[in-house]
Amino acid sequence: MKTFKRLHGSLLTVLLICISLQLFSQTDLNKAISLTHSELYSDAEKIYKSLIKANPKDGDSYYYLGESFLASYFTDTVAVSLKDMTDSATVYFKRGTIQASLNPLNFVGLGKVALLLNDSNAAKVQFDLAISKLPSKTNKLSDITKPGQALTKAKIAEAWVSGPVKNINLALSLLQEAIALDATNPDIYIIYGDTYLENNDGTNAIANFKKAQELSPKSPLAKMKIGNIYVRGRNFKYAIPFFEEAVQIDPNFAPVYRELGELYYRVGQHEKAVSNYEKYLELSPSISAKVRFAIFKYLIKDYQGSISVIDEVMKVDSTFTILYRIAGYDYYEIGKYNEAYDNLKKYFDRAKPEKIRATDHAYMGRILIKLNKCDEGVAKLEFAFQMDTSGCDLLTEIADAYDKCLKKSDIAIKYYVMKTESSCAKDLDLYYAGKCYYKMAQYGKADTLFTAFLDKQPSSMNGLQMRARTRSSLDSTMVLALPDYQLVIDKGMTDTVKYTKELIEAYKYYGSYHTLMSKDLKEAKKYWKLVILYDPNDPQAKAMLDRAEFKRIPD
Repeated sequence: MKTFKRLHGSLLTVLLICISLQLFSQTDLNKAISLTHSELYSDAEKIYKSLIKANPKDGDSYYYLGESFLASYFTDTVAVSLKDMTDSATVYFKRGTIQASLNPLNFVGLGKVALLLNDSNAAKVQFDLAISKLPSKTNKLSDITKPGQALTKAKIAEAWVSGPVKNINLALSLLQEAIALDATNPDIYIIYGDTYLENNDGTNAIANFKKAQELSPKSPLAKMKIGNIYVRGRNFKYAIPFFEEAVQIDPNFAPVYRELGELYYRVGQHEKAVSNYEKYLELSPSISAKVRFAIFKYLIKDYQGSISVIDEVMKVDSTFTILYRIAGYDYYEIGKYNEAYDNLKKYFDRAKPEKIRATDHAYMGRILIKLNKCDEGVAKLEFAFQMDTSGCDLLTEIADAYDKCLKKSDIAIKYYVMKTESSCAKDLDLYYAGKCYYKMAQYGKADTLFTAFLDKQPSSMNGLQMRARTRSSLDSTMVLALPDYQLVIDKGMTDTVKYTKELIEAYKYYGSYHTLMSKDLKEAKKYWKLVILYDPNDPQAKAMLDRAEFKRIPD
């Protein structure tokens, strides 16, 4: 009897230890999942791997570690390689299917990877394997609980909406089944909300995020996702309170500070943008986060600040090829063209061809032009436009480069005209095209374009001055341009300091007209004296007033 009691006590002790270990394991897993949500992927990875080491047969740890790798890609698709992350995730998903063959989640993970790699057939095979692990008429021995079944179906739904290959209707159907099995899991409602959002149904997305919040009031994730919906709809003022509430729920939830930083950037509040991004970096001090911060600094035009962050990252890890791109952009913007060239050249040398964008070629073209390598620079700009014809502002840069750098106004005008006829034509394109025709002595075409420009911007001094010059070239009697130079004078009188040179030109024209054409020397003297008023040392006006016929005219 005593032996039985001892054995019973021992078994009870072992049972309690097992339960305790399982509870600690679940606590650690939840902590690791929370770290993944907070984008602290390295910290999360350590916990997942320790859980796997402690219990190699626990399939959940393999699955969530693989998910963490994929999440790191979705967080930063620019700096993080899809191939690297899917490769890493696949290793652990496969191990999970071997070590815990009855756990469906790792099969779901393999299916998700297949979808990310655009292989929907392979994905379906893995999802079918996952479903086959659940209780059914043909699998009555499965002991997977209803919450486990619900999570499996929800995770398959999530895979169908998070990658390039989507099946929204199937995802919604799976989520309905998941809710019927377990209506208490907030994660399922988060996935439900994301699915509705992919279907452009903001109302149902918000309803599901709110349900997730009710079920898990201490989680900031749902609040942030609601805020993101308002950002997506450009209702920025409605988004901010949700982000701020997420901060109040969990001040250490890193992603919300990034979202606030980018939101404040979009509304032009750069100080708040930077302070929130710095808080994000404090909480998520990963190299990847710093890379993102360097890009953010470039976007808010803090080019020197961006360079400082890049230098800091480069001292630790120089493998982030994208940093050479951003450094090239930064150095160009602050006028350090040799440094800009060196960095962007390294980017071109190291980046995969499919990663090189039209903007990279455009920046390299601008840099080469600044370095007086005009032929190479213009070729780069033209190539950038061929890569992305929607970037029609490049047409102005190409035209300007042909005109000023290569001195080929005849080619420049073709690009100016293309720009005036493009979808992103601007008023100034008419002006620049007119100037090009003026340089080519095609005054009739120049006059037409300057007139079209002034119809849109009638008070432009540049437009008034150039049309006056053009019309003076069209008419040897000097009469045609007189009204235009009068408009120059009228505009100039609104700010005689700013428009001194333009006023002098107009007064000289009137002085020359009355001296040479109308022979009204009294009127001519008045204008020559106005020139001297603005520039006492003007040689032309002094020479004219020194002539005997003008001296005989009383002041």
